[in-house]
Amino acid sequence: MKQHRHGIDIGFPLEAFQYVEVWQGEGSPWKVLLSSANAQIVSDELLMRFQIWTLVPWNRSDTFVEELEKDNHLYDVCAHNRIGGRRVESTATTLMISRVQQLEEGVENCQSRTFQCSYCYMEHMVDAKDFGERGLAVITTKWVNFGAGRETPDAKWKSHRDRYGDRDRREINQTDEHRRSLREDFENQAEVSLEDLTADNEKKLFSTRKPQVVTRAPDGCVWRWRYGTRWYLDPSGTTGSAWEYWL
Repeated sequence: MKQHRHGIDIGFPLEAFQYVEVWQGEGSPWKVLLSSANAQIVSDELLMRFQIWTLVPWNRSDTFVEELEKDNHLYDVCAHNRIGGRRVESTATTLMISRVQQLEEGVENCQSRTFQCSYCYMEHMVDAKDFGERGLAVITTKWVNFGAGRETPDAKWKSHRDRYGDRDRREINQTDEHRRSLREDFENQAEVSLEDLTADNEKKLFSTRKPQVVTRAPDGCVWRWRYGTRWYLDPSGTTGSAWEYWL
């Protein structure tokens, strides 16, 4: 951030925060997850947009809901997702279960409204899509403000690190600044709109990937296998790119 304020074109460019990865669910080989992130600077603050897809076969939808109902931190959107007293209907897992149930009932528009955490600078929403024989997908998108980095530690950065047991944890002052939508701030200046990002991630979710060092899929995607059950999208499209070592 200091480099940004001084106009220094060295160090980590915003592109370094951008990634797409796909992995088979650990312990649940029937589940496929895709995660993407990108960043931009808005009003001298670092904002990031994260999107996670979970693809599940229809014959495993009940198993997936049961998994969500357990204490599974994989789907937490922030450190405060399970704070006692928080409205249950706004937690990510509750929204995900609701979206799956809506798909089962034949509801076409399963997108939730945008929810804002009271303890950190984060907003999220949950959507779901029916892909017929290929299964169903639940999509969680969140927008995070990491602050301007003018102080050490930055108050907004620190808000994301305060965990459940922190004695000094407290709700953020509901100032006009915090009430302002992080989603709107990000999307108003995003090079790639939320709609385009979602459509692109959908294509990548169903892209061809094989357990080999490099998979050059017919759709043009170049996937690098990190062994086990994870693949990373190589935006450079070249073999031996240094990009894979950032992750």
